[in-house]
Amino acid sequence: MSPIGAGSSGLRWGIYARLSMDRQGSGLAVERQIAECTDLLHLIDPQGVIVDVYVDNDISASKKKWRPDYERMIKDVEGGRINALAVWHIDRLTRRNAELERVVELIESKRAFFKCVHGDVDLSTHTGRMVARILGAVAQGEVEQKAARQKSANRQSAAKGKTWSGGMRRYGYEADGVTLVPDEVKVVRHMVEHVLKGGSVRSLVDWLDKNGHKTTQGNPWLARGITRLLVNPAMAGHRTYLEAGRPEEERQIVARDVWPAIITDDEQRRLEVILRDPARVTNREGNSRKYLLGGGVLICGLCGRALAGHRSNSGKPGYNCRKSPPYSGCGRIRIAAGPLEVDVAGQVLARFASPAIRRRLAKAVTPEGEDATLGQEMTDLQEKLEQLGRDYADPEVGLPREAFVAASRSLKARLVELKAKVKQAQRFEALPENINPRSLAEWWADAEMEQQRMLVLTVLEHIVVHPSTRIGFQGLDPDRLTYVWR
Repeated sequence: MSPIGAGSSGLRWGIYARLSMDRQGSGLAVERQIAECTDLLHLIDPQGVIVDVYVDNDISASKKKWRPDYERMIKDVEGGRINALAVWHIDRLTRRNAELERVVELIESKRAFFKCVHGDVDLSTHTGRMVARILGAVAQGEVEQKAARQKSANRQSAAKGKTWSGGMRRYGYEADGVTLVPDEVKVVRHMVEHVLKGGSVRSLVDWLDKNGHKTTQGNPWLARGITRLLVNPAMAGHRTYLEAGRPEEERQIVARDVWPAIITDDEQRRLEVILRDPARVTNREGNSRKYLLGGGVLICGLCGRALAGHRSNSGKPGYNCRKSPPYSGCGRIRIAAGPLEVDVAGQVLARFASPAIRRRLAKAVTPEGEDATLGQEMTDLQEKLEQLGRDYADPEVGLPREAFVAASRSLKARLVELKAKVKQAQRFEALPENINPRSLAEWWADAEMEQQRMLVLTVLEHIVVHPSTRIGFQGLDPDRLTYVWR
């Protein structure tokens, strides 16, 4: 095969083009890259053939993002479909040294040709590879410097309470981040009221889909998207700051009442208590059957681990002590879901019908005067967290991250305790106003599973499930169950 430029090599070329951010969505910059690569190939290899053009538009090469056409190009070089590659500049191909080494190794191993319109990088020679590595290091350094500048700018704008810093439009607001979208506000308010009344997020997903409501990107709503929206302080009008790459629990409010609120502070505190409750995750299997007693309500009588909802090989729903990850049980206890849930409902309703139990629970959940005390302490803690966040986000204060994390963890630990008490109160509020055996039974029949769980957890601590001693028995053996009441 003749070297590049001889005019008769007849190489099988692939052209790769990429643009990190296409704000207009026109792809014109990518088209210019392809046009200049094509002109160069016509000049240096008129007998060659452009087999394919690989385009990753609006995708950064500086982050570990999946670039579908880049990966397709790599596979085509590996498989021999193309034996020559052209790019506009080496930084269009990659801005990460690790990826550059991957390309260099591939070009060497396949004895392929490589050409840049700008930069004249020849990966077939030692000098060319050295130049490519230098250019790659420069590109990666530019990315890191840009990220540092952007991080500093974000912290300053957050500390000053600026209203909007670009990015994806927030649901309920126009692109300026301030002007409300009335139709979307109505949808958010429906979400809030639904969850606060004990409704499930899953049923919200169904309602949104049925009524044609989409996200700001035009996609169907998912449960995790609804949760993120409702617990986001921005929906209460507050500006927050979260350093890139840090966990969500480190997000801090740095400026309050910056734009119109759709959700009140009190509603958001209650929503966070409900939606962040681990006990809500009652069905990890992803099938349509929901399980009333997941989230640690059932305990294995052999190993003490929580039972999880799971279908048997024959498809029958039940609760298992599971051994496979993420579980770590003994795998020796299983009980059918249907008969057990019916028994639990009967036991709970009977217990809750007792006036003495209702009075004792009412006093335990909301002692006289404690409502106001809890609310005030939670407000004080939140204000301390906000001030801590402002100090951390303000480069002039220069609060070290270690000090910020230690202080915020201490404050948040106390918030967790208070939220647990609020959660108890919310469980009690889920009951019907006039409590008697008949009204409870009617309420249970119409209630969503999340509401039923609230009622169950108000009086029930957990149930220990023991091994079965009646071989072949298909019903519920009450001797297997030890109820532990609150």
